[in-house]
Amino acid sequence: MFLLDILFDILGYYTARFVLPIISLGHIRAEELSVQNTSYNIFGFRKAENCKLYFSFTMAGWIGVFIWIFAAGLVLWFIRNSIS
Repeated sequence: MFLLDILFDILGYYTARFVLPIISLGHIRAEELSVQNTSYNIFGFRKAENCKLYFSFTMAGWIGVFIWIFAAGLVLWFIRNSIS
């Protein structure tokens, strides 16, 4: 279970780190791993001085996992519709 948590956190984090700036045109980003900022709100993000939103490592990991789940569902939907 511990390895699965690490896999989800790392895979999800790097997915969110790559995808979030693209789909938000740079306004939403995942915080770097080296930053030790603890001023996140209850939803796991903070607003920087430059009006950008930064998600914490954990929240970015979950967002990345949801992106993968959405992508898998989309692929399955296309496969199902191409067969019928």
